Amino acid sequence: MNPNPSVIIIGAGMTGLGAAYYLRANGIPYAILEAKSDLGGVWNTHRWHGARCDSDFIKYSFSFKPFLSAQCLQGREQIHEYLRDVAQEFLIAENIRFDCRVRKAVFHPAEQRWAVHTTQGVFRAQFLLNGNGYFADEPYKPAFRDAERFKGEIVHTSHLDGRRSFAGKKVVVVGSGATAICCAPELARVSASVVLLQRSPSYIYEISNQAGLLIRLCQALYRRNPRR
Repeated sequence: MNPNPSVIIIGAGMTGLGAAYYLRANGIPYAILEAKSDLGGVWNTHRWHGARCDSDFIKYSFSFKPFLSAQCLQGREQIHEYLRDVAQEFLIAENIRFDCRVRKAVFHPAEQRWAVHTTQGVFRAQFLLNGNGYFADEPYKPAFRDAERFKGEIVHTSHLDGRRSFAGKKVVVVGSGATAICCAPELARVSASVVLLQRSPSYIYEISNQAGLLIRLCQALYRRNPRR
């Protein structure tokens, strides 16, 4: 990792890796401080059943290295591997300090520099870029009345491991957002039954996960003449 960076980036997820690419392309030294032992942000930490990007991933991937695939939606494992490839190809990984949790950041006007206090000491730089995203380590958990009397288990999806089975058990998924829509079908495969509980009515219809003609044509043109 660069010992004298001009920029310190907090977080080695999509934002941090993207910022690192452009800083390097412009010759600006940087360092990334990552609290976890691996890069990827949410695509490293959220491992619930069916975890995936809920929009066409080629539009979500980096313009300097688009993710080319015949499928529109990609799962967590594919996205995580893609981010690792990006970090290796563009020499970003060597500038990441892992297991380095930021405790506080203080700007010193006299020095015109930031002092970033972490579990591995204090790092200093002229600029600070916060790329730690909006998924907290401890997500919001609503309080359910009489939850203490419930004889089953209440688990938040952010703490759920996709390798876990609920064989012989009845599962209720609370909510009908993107996480629930991705999670419920996969939970149904490893449990006795699944009920999706929603507050407001919504409508869902099934579509193909195959990329359309336009996206496939754009991918073919890119493969013929990739730009960096």
